[in-house]
Amino acid sequence: MAHPVAASVTITAAIDGYLLQRALDPSLEPSPLIEGLACLVQPSDQGSQAPTA
Repeated sequence: MAHPVAASVTITAAIDGYLLQRALDPSLEPSPLIEGLACLVQPSDQGSQAPTA
């Protein structure tokens, strides 16, 4: 993860927003949020591979 502080702030804000929306709509499912946030913390192989010609 290249920017851990930025990622942690983003995750915290997203969870806070989810909890606020969940208070308004108890049927709101967390799975789309979890899937989206997982992309922020999973390592990416794209930057470590050399371009192919």
